[in-house]
Amino acid sequence: MENDRIKKEPRKIPQPNQQGSGIQSDNDTSLNAPRQGQSKSIENQPDKNAQREKFCKDYPKAVEMLKSIKIGDDDTKNLRALIEIFMGSGFVYTMTAKSAETFLKGNKEGDCSTLARAYEKIAKEYLGIEDVKTVSKNEEFFVPNGGRVLDANQAKGNVDNGQHWVFTNHYWVESPIGDIDLLFLGQAVNKSQWIEKTGEGVDEGIEYRQFGDYRVYESNQMGETLAGRYATNRDEAREGKAAQEAAEAAFIEANNGAKTKRSPNVLNCCTVM
Repeated sequence: MENDRIKKEPRKIPQPNQQGSGIQSDNDTSLNAPRQGQSKSIENQPDKNAQREKFCKDYPKAVEMLKSIKIGDDDTKNLRALIEIFMGSGFVYTMTAKSAETFLKGNKEGDCSTLARAYEKIAKEYLGIEDVKTVSKNEEFFVPNGGRVLDANQAKGNVDNGQHWVFTNHYWVESPIGDIDLLFLGQAVNKSQWIEKTGEGVDEGIEYRQFGDYRVYESNQMGETLAGRYATNRDEAREGKAAQEAAEAAFIEANNGAKTKRSPNVLNCCTVM
């Protein structure tokens, strides 16, 4: 699932920070001292080799995806190359979480947690870079004016026909080259556009969440795209919910009245309501 507005300009990949770059000091002359760009000591290389072999055995499709990365290149170079591989992966953003393992086995769909955890797993188990970790924000927030995300369907928002984004949570990666927001096209995480939830309530029978000046209603969760999942206009939200109810009724009828079944288009996580 998993934000900052993306402008139509060249994408900026996070630059390495001094604290986590793993740069060798002038006084470190030991045999096990990491070379420039290498974030960890090589003393555990046998264990890393065994871990990489297991990764290759478990995820051959991922290994094929990673064939352009040269094992042994410095960590900074490989972490940046890994971002580019994710950008070209054909990922479909569904706002429904899938495991990193599912992604690595070839199912390229999920949410921001899918991307972050898969990136971390590749970095650690295939590239042998330990100081990479998935972090998250677990509170709802709103991103006005939308922005392109990593999605084969080129989603730009899930509110008001793609005008804005709203999330219940978000995941990204902390790494030696900075905080990477893989969902938002691998850019550095920028929280300046995030508007925290300030309230919630019910307006003429429709639940809403308040984000500063923006009131967000749940609309049509069974739409064919993400663009109309939510609305800032109550009447449009009501129309969307009516369309959702009609779709649900049609789905139940098509499945012989099996009310426990749900359409695959219904979002199971990363939604406001």
